[in-house]
Amino acid sequence: MSQEVWEGLFSEVGINLTPSPIRELVKYMKRPGMISLAGGNPDPEIFPVKEFQEAAGVISERGKEILQYGGTGGYEPLKEFISGWMAPRMGRVTAPGEMCITTGSQQVMDLFAAVMLDPGDVVIVEEPTYPGATHALKNRKARFIT
Repeated sequence: MSQEVWEGLFSEVGINLTPSPIRELVKYMKRPGMISLAGGNPDPEIFPVKEFQEAAGVISERGKEILQYGGTGGYEPLKEFISGWMAPRMGRVTAPGEMCITTGSQQVMDLFAAVMLDPGDVVIVEEPTYPGATHALKNRKARFIT
């Protein structure tokens, strides 16, 4: 099928999707010595490398279990741990069923926009704003006030 035929099958939202602005920023973040907060990337010096090495060792013991797909709401034992950890800090119990473990702010923004926004809704944002957030919101046709 030609690209034209495929594009005729896209939804209105699909037609208006735009590439992530973070992709454009990545080329600048690769410069030596650059610590860019523009793309939401953390300082590599704070990465828990030792802890990841230890976790990698667990894969040799439990790899088939660890590498298997899990539920889309997150790993249940982690949700149970977070529930117990949060209760004294938040002053209430948050049940594991009330949680959704995500892979980062971009996924949260997309889920939020999908659930909470209708096309044309107004969102108040600070300036400057994280480009990943505005990208997720624009894809849902939100309008911005800064």
